[in-house]
Amino acid sequence: MTAFQGVSCLVTGGAGFIGSHVAAQLVAAGAQVTILDDLSSGHEHNILELRPHAEFVCGDIRDASLLDRLLPGVELVFHLAALPSVVYSVEHPVESLSVNWQGTLTLAEAARRHGARRLIFSSSCAVYGPRASGALAEDRRPDPASPYATAKIGAEYLLSNFQSLYGFETVCLRYFNVFGPRQDPESPYGAVIPLFVKALLDRRPPVIFGDGNQTRDFVPVEQVAWTNLRAASCPPGTIVNVGNGRQTNLWEILRVLGDALGIALEPRLEPERAGDIRESLADTTRNREVFGVFDGPDLPESLARTALWFAGRLPEHRFVD
Repeated sequence: MTAFQGVSCLVTGGAGFIGSHVAAQLVAAGAQVTILDDLSSGHEHNILELRPHAEFVCGDIRDASLLDRLLPGVELVFHLAALPSVVYSVEHPVESLSVNWQGTLTLAEAARRHGARRLIFSSSCAVYGPRASGALAEDRRPDPASPYATAKIGAEYLLSNFQSLYGFETVCLRYFNVFGPRQDPESPYGAVIPLFVKALLDRRPPVIFGDGNQTRDFVPVEQVAWTNLRAASCPPGTIVNVGNGRQTNLWEILRVLGDALGIALEPRLEPERAGDIRESLADTTRNREVFGVFDGPDLPESLARTALWFAGRLPEHRFVD
């Protein structure tokens, strides 16, 4: 992607699960990449192969003096740094809002002052809320039901203000359920797919919170990174879902992962967690209009490849030679 050749980019949260994939694709496209991450949920091993090609800085997005040092000359900011868990935000609301909302404000203001062209923000389908049903289009009224979701929609409104008041370009990407290599199965607030895989590999019953019939719109991390890069040149002010437009319940996910690994275990059902959403489905009409069609494997193949990667039986696709 020659449009990024020599372009200076800052990737916040770039040592994390999604951010490291975005950073890798930017490096492969020829961008000059700086990764900012406080390593609270990211890991340096996620970016080891990028270190000769990208600068890593350990720090907090709320540190204004650090941002003043990093942002001069930066053209594009890919903002993925966050405390990403709905459950954690319910237990730690002040910290969640501080990082996810105040941190976004501090970053956006610094980027604007230092002349960055655009900030691409990683938002969430959580903004639609637990009562939303059917395919969720971007014009659906938000109904956040957790501090995490409130911080995300608040940050979207804030960035809209920055664009209308100051002419600072922003794009908001509402991720649905992202999965793939490097997702952390060790976190107590971890996403369901790596937790399922880890349990299967450990030969212990996977845990399902609720009845397992809740549905999610799962999207591979490679597609999310691909979308981030294309968001650098889409119309400013775009707010767009990033999903597959397909609902899958947890029983089906567990079956596909188990088939890929050749391991079948009955799950253990636990009570539903506070703040969890019953169903989630992206309307991807705007996504296809803005970005086109992602030419990658279908959902079952992506799930199987992810399971095999965690099992060490499939190397991760490398974007950097």
